[in-house]
Amino acid sequence: MVLKRIELRNFRNYEKISIDFNDKINILVGDNAQGKTNILESIYVLALTKSHRLLVENNLIKKGCIFCRINGWIDQDEIIKKLEVKISQKEKMVKINNKKVKNFINYISNLNIIMF
Repeated sequence: MVLKRIELRNFRNYEKISIDFNDKINILVGDNAQGKTNILESIYVLALTKSHRLLVENNLIKKGCIFCRINGWIDQDEIIKKLEVKISQKEKMVKINNKKVKNFINYISNLNIIMF
């Protein structure tokens, strides 16, 4: 499975950003404190529905906003699947192909990640 595209809305320091990924290798380059780690964290949240850095998920929401959303498109055996994680002050919601998933355990197996 390959992450093809990610879209962030009100996530950390990003109001709105879309990134298309290469199938082979991707390199994030930029000055300090510009959001490179936030992009990696958003991929982690997209995969596992929680942050590896924070216990309080509301801190993922851009300051002054009421929600954040991460959309990702993965290519799984030439089938494109859309994943979505939306976090608000009141709830967290996940969707696969625009259909709400009630049990998060059915969601988290859709995008495998390794972080080191």
